[in-house]
Amino acid sequence: MREMSPEQFASGTMVLLPFELEYLLEKTDVAVTVDDFNTWPLEISPGLIIQVGRVDLQKPCPFLQPNFYCRVYEHRPLDCWSFPLIPIIDPINGQPTLQYGPNCPSLSTLNPAFEAQLRSIWAEVFHVLPLKWVVQYQSYF
Repeated sequence: MREMSPEQFASGTMVLLPFELEYLLEKTDVAVTVDDFNTWPLEISPGLIIQVGRVDLQKPCPFLQPNFYCRVYEHRPLDCWSFPLIPIIDPINGQPTLQYGPNCPSLSTLNPAFEAQLRSIWAEVFHVLPLKWVVQYQSYF
């Protein structure tokens, strides 16, 4: 990790899927809680509201170790796993889609088969998550 200004970020945020934080806490020995994240309520079905975590990447990731390695790499969130593809709302049709992180140095080496697999996975995610979840990226991108 290096010091960067906001316009140098490839993505301004990382949004956890519903229950992804609970999964990470169960599978790893990280000492983070929901309080280490910005959270916002997401209604996933009528009457069922959960808190979803969001990491503002202008601050250190709560999973980052002092040696700059990821503490949860084996079980990393989908956002991290699929980077440099970032969910957005298409401004033309209002539907969720993916775009490249504009400042990502790995774009030139992105494997097309890997990208196709990620796009397929995200299509399934978009199918089951409320649009309000994807909108969380808009305010930071």
